[in-house]
Amino acid sequence: VYCDRPRPRVFMAWGSSDPLAPPNRELATRLRDTGIDVETREMEGGHDWDFWNVALPQALDWLPRS
Repeated sequence: VYCDRPRPRVFMAWGSSDPLAPPNRELATRLRDTGIDVETREMEGGHDWDFWNVALPQALDWLPRS
């Protein structure tokens, strides 16, 4: 589907031990297939604050500074 509006950029991070890792990988693929710019980070860890304490600063660094 053609869209002349700017598409969002998306940051996704998940732990390799997270039970949601497979659907996150699939979502990232589907978003890319529609032309959305997706930055993914799959790192060691699960779905917990130990993981998010590492991933959250990366997400904030990824955000535009303007």
